[in-house]
Amino acid sequence: MSTNRQLAADRDVERQRSAAATVLSMPGGRPSPIDSTIGDENGVPITVADRIVRGLRLGNYFEQAAAAAGVHRETAYGWLRVAGKARIRARGRSIDDLALTDHERRCVEFSDAVAAAEAQWEVGTLARLEQLGRGGLTRTHETIRYDADGNLIDRTVRTETLPPNAQVLEWRLTRRFPERYGQRVERLDGASLTEEEHAAALVDSLDAYLEGVRHT
Repeated sequence: MSTNRQLAADRDVERQRSAAATVLSMPGGRPSPIDSTIGDENGVPITVADRIVRGLRLGNYFEQAAAAAGVHRETAYGWLRVAGKARIRARGRSIDDLALTDHERRCVEFSDAVAAAEAQWEVGTLARLEQLGRGGLTRTHETIRYDADGNLIDRTVRTETLPPNAQVLEWRLTRRFPERYGQRVERLDGASLTEEEHAAALVDSLDAYLEGVRHT
């Protein structure tokens, strides 16, 4: 395709995008795609926004949460950009004081829900890491034995308390206060580790520890 044809094609695509955005921003335009229903739970409709926010609460990245909801990442990021532009227009005023279209208002609400979901996951994960570091969490092992005929012979349940894991706390310190705790350390062979190498080693150790907890 020649350069001129490519430019013409690009302009056509841009005009189509602009026309679609205009329809969405017009009062009385079609409902915001954020509210598209993609399922239901106990008779309650689940929208695209609901599915993305739920994915974020589980710790997924934004792009993966959007993909799981059947939304292209550029579309989902576009909704956040719409919200950002609305906030710029507010210029310190309450967003409720603006004459927003339904789509713009839904984008603002979606943006707020995204920020809240990511913060909730982060806070919850840090709390879990704190518990793992300090110890005291319990895990249960269940052993079941059957005879050759499939009859239950014995069932044993054993609960143990996990000990403190200093590496988890050290990892948190190196991440939160790298200027104080991310210094170079010495290996047994005398060679030094950089802050990045040391942090990576701690992450690997933490991953292995958590993997063991999940499978026990």
